[in-house]
Amino acid sequence: MPIGVNLLPWRTERDRRERRRMGLAMPTATLIGLGIMLTAAVIAQEMRQELLDANRQVRHQIKALADRRAATEQLERTHKVLSQRMTAMEALLEGRTRALDELAGLTKALPTDVRLVRIERGAERMVIEGVAPQAASVSALVTALRASPRFPDLRFERLGTRAAQGGHGDRFRIVVRNAVERTAEERRAQGAMQ
Repeated sequence: MPIGVNLLPWRTERDRRERRRMGLAMPTATLIGLGIMLTAAVIAQEMRQELLDANRQVRHQIKALADRRAATEQLERTHKVLSQRMTAMEALLEGRTRALDELAGLTKALPTDVRLVRIERGAERMVIEGVAPQAASVSALVTALRASPRFPDLRFERLGTRAAQGGHGDRFRIVVRNAVERTAEERRAQGAMQ
């Protein structure tokens, strides 16, 4: 049995309220979704920009390190070349100093009446040629050279004299070898024999 109450307007009102809520919820959800997407996009963009900046900074550091490495390698090459030059210069200076010392020792040991005609200095030997008024002057030169501290490694090998042209004294030729190098030669010769 019907009670006589009309529920139709109540239902209509309820449906209308639900539609209004849904009408408000859909745009609100859309706005919230768009806001979340926009926030995520901004955060992603910031993170991407930070990564790009970090990548740019790392590339800059790599380039700076590569430049430093190239400069260091260039300095090492330059140092190697300069070291080789320095070694060569020291060897030349040693040879020049030794040659000057020997020349100074020779002129100091030279008797006053002896004239030198030629001095030849090689790696292994030295040849001294000159003119002496008498044989005793040549003997005095040889004795002075043996006693000179500037010729510690020389070994006398040959002495030759002959009459000078015009009959004014004796022409002499003294050949001396470097005893240290001679010893090395003798060692090599002994090694070859064994």
